[in-house]
Amino acid sequence: MAAEHPYAADNDAQEDMIINPLGVAASEDLSIEEKLDRLVAMKQAVGQRGADGTLDPGLVSRQMQDIDVAMARVQSQSDPADTRGGDRRPDA
Repeated sequence: MAAEHPYAADNDAQEDMIINPLGVAASEDLSIEEKLDRLVAMKQAVGQRGADGTLDPGLVSRQMQDIDVAMARVQSQSDPADTRGGDRRPDA
């Protein structure tokens, strides 16, 4: 039996995705675009669950913060002006 992809929308991991956006950001199996797509989908799902009352407002807020942090991490992975290597751009 083949294992399902851990981020497949039609399996039990979908619930984990909603509460573990940093796992998506850290995934080495996904491209940056795929990561961002999944994080946007998470944000929409959390917002919908908050709007329909199936998720506590405090938890919605916390999950939205976690998703924003994960998105920032993914976007920094694609930032061409990455300064970690000491390649700082001169101030203009």
